[in-house]
Order: sequence, then structure tokens, then C-alpha cells
Amino acid sequence: MDFKAYKNEAPYPDKPTRPTLGCREKYATPAEIRRYADAVERHQGEMKTFEALRNAWCTTQINLDDKFRTDAIHEAGLTGHPKADKCWEKAWEHGHSSGNSEVLFWLKEFAEVVL
Repeated sequence: MDFKAYKNEAPYPDKPTRPTLGCREKYATPAEIRRYADAVERHQGEMKTFEALRNAWCTTQINLDDKFRTDAIHEAGLTGHPKADKCWEKAWEHGHSSGNSEVLFWLKEFAEVVL
């Protein structure tokens, strides 16, 4: 199984930094407060862009994860098996922190028990 096919190649978007008024907040001049308000408005627009990019990235990742799940269940010989979902849950629980190859390893191990 080619695990590269399930990797999201798009970079995760960088979250914009929220502007601050700084340590002079208590003694800020009206001009500094106006600049800060303008910076906050720009930040709000940047956040909308960031959220759209993040949502697109997450949608792509969800689709890749679903494809991996389907392909892994097929490779383990569990397609259509009544215990396929339970085996997948356990394999994911045991292996996802180490990557897809570890999930597939555990899925095959659990498949041996139910087949």
C-alpha cells in the first residue's frame, strides 16, 4: 500500500497573529487606538481567509482518511465483514499516533482474529 497517496500535500495554513496595543494600553493616544482598531479589522479579514483555507484543508484530510480507511479494510480482507468497523476502531486506537502503516498493521492483526 502506498501511504503517500493518503498524505495531504497542501500546507496547513498559518493562523494570523492578533494585534495588540502593547504595554501602553492604559496610556495610548487616540492615534495609537485608531491604528490598533484598523489592525483589528484587518485581522478579522485575515481570520476569515484563514478559516476558509483551514476548512478546505480539513475537508481534503477527511477525504484522504476516508479513502485510507476503505482501502485498508479492503487490503485486510474485511470488506463487507460485520466486524470490519469494530476492527477499524481498534486498529485506529492502537496505531494512529504512529501513522497509517501502524494502523494497517493492527487492522491486519485484528482481521486474523475475526476471519
